[in-house]
Amino acid sequence: MKTILMLCMVIYNLFFFPYNTFAQNINDKDKDELITQFLEPYYLIALKKHFGSLYNISTQCERLIEIKRDPDRPKVFTVEAKTMTFEGAHNPPHYSVTIIVSNKDDVFNFKLINYKVEKTPLGTTCQNY
Repeated sequence: MKTILMLCMVIYNLFFFPYNTFAQNINDKDKDELITQFLEPYYLIALKKHFGSLYNISTQCERLIEIKRDPDRPKVFTVEAKTMTFEGAHNPPHYSVTIIVSNKDDVFNFKLINYKVEKTPLGTTCQNY
């Protein structure tokens, strides 16, 4: 009985689910933006460690720097990303925050490995960041 049920499930999956399961309407810019949104909690962890509080601090101009895949473990990634902070309604002071996150210890959970916070020069905008 179990064999028949399994065979029916396999046949059902073959005929009623599409073969191409990749989204056709997603471009690289969308992928990068999605990844940077998933990294937002790690930016906040780094900022809280650095400043002690997140009062009135937000991020802008997020961008990916590098994504490395472990050649021996294909589901293990190390991601380096960068953002710029602002206070209030996009007011200075602006800080540049670079984070490195990885899932090398646990494939299902990323951890903040390292971060660096630096003051950005006055007049820095997203266009020249």
